[in-house]
Amino acid sequence: MKRKARGYRKLMALFVILFILNFGFGVLTSCQQFGANPSGDYLNIIKASPNYDVGKGQFVNLITMSNIGDDVNFWDDPFGRVTPNYLFNSNKTSPNTLMPEAQNANMLEFSNSKLDIKFIWLGHSTILLSING
Repeated sequence: MKRKARGYRKLMALFVILFILNFGFGVLTSCQQFGANPSGDYLNIIKASPNYDVGKGQFVNLITMSNIGDDVNFWDDPFGRVTPNYLFNSNKTSPNTLMPEAQNANMLEFSNSKLDIKFIWLGHSTILLSING
């Protein structure tokens, strides 16, 4: 008897989980896009921008930039392109002198930097930057 009850509970739990996932997927896929297309004065401000191309109906870069790898596909020679550039690069990639370091930064001093640039590395790829206070 207990064995049947456990099986029934597991089946009901699975059913509830599948129902919630299915319901959530249905709700998320039926939502309309947030926001609206610009109109009126806001659209005129956008069209007045030098980076807005009225013919294309979108913003464009004024200076043409090439993407990394426009000339060659990465998959044409993946190890030939990556290995020499990252592992065996002869260019100097470290500074000549050590960067100034303060172990316990004073936040008041940091926020009042008037004529210089200060930064705090918060970890991995996060930097708090203070430019001219």
